[in-house]
Amino acid sequence: MSKNASEPEQIVKLRKRKMNSGNTALFLDFPEGDSRKRVATGLVLLPGYSSKVKESNRRTLQEAEEMRLEKEKQITNGSQLKENLGLKTPFLPYYRALVEDRRRMK
Repeated sequence: MSKNASEPEQIVKLRKRKMNSGNTALFLDFPEGDSRKRVATGLVLLPGYSSKVKESNRRTLQEAEEMRLEKEKQITNGSQLKENLGLKTPFLPYYRALVEDRRRMK
């Protein structure tokens, strides 16, 4: 048993991907509808072992973890932001989702 049974499962996961430049990009991976969505955080980890690089990477990981927790709160509270893509947004599903959110708030 590698996972502790009392440990809750994370809804939003922090993923890493090695880039050609040697840096490591950080992503948030979370469920959306029937699939999973991957969103870039815009944060990167630098390669190297110097104390400055280690400190920079530590702060970057801390910031990414805060972003992960905020996204997880949004999903669990049901207040995940509705994405408006302008003319490409299907109006009725978008509007129904907004109405449903307002009804939940009352």
